[in-house]
Amino acid sequence: SSKDIIKVPDLVGKDRVSAIGILSRKRLGIKETYKPHDTLPKDYVIAQNPLPGTEVKLKRKIEVILSSGRSMVIVPTFCELALSDVKENLCRIESENYCGLQIKSISYANSSIIPPNHIISHIPIAGTKVPKNTGVTLVVSSGSNSPVFYMPDLIKTPVSEAKKLLDEMGLNMEIKEEVA
Repeated sequence: SSKDIIKVPDLVGKDRVSAIGILSRKRLGIKETYKPHDTLPKDYVIAQNPLPGTEVKLKRKIEVILSSGRSMVIVPTFCELALSDVKENLCRIESENYCGLQIKSISYANSSIIPPNHIISHIPIAGTKVPKNTGVTLVVSSGSNSPVFYMPDLIKTPVSEAKKLLDEMGLNMEIKEEVA
């Protein structure tokens, strides 16, 4: 009978608990799957099937795809790699070496150990789990005799990572706290 037919509600953009409540009040079931999403937070509906407004029988399970949050990647080590190789592989998404990261900034420092135009260190450090498309700050060797020193951008960098980077560059770090 027509009492047993109901229009599917629009669930896209709603959180999981709300979606379950809406479906249960309409006497419909739910089938959940998860996939990463760059903008919708975890447990929010990305898509649904059948589409909103579709007429279905009572107790039908509505398939919803929920966000599992942003895709995460583990930062590989770029240390001692040529800057040109890192740039080429990070910037070409079709590259098999692409790891879902971007170059945020590049600074240069003297190194008697690392050849010129090769990576001395980077933030985030290797092994760190970060959201896909995170920017990486690279410190590149300018060779051992370069008179110029470029300071890396450490704003919003955790103190432990900043200290590790500065230690690798042979610099000392002094923390001064200012009261706003």
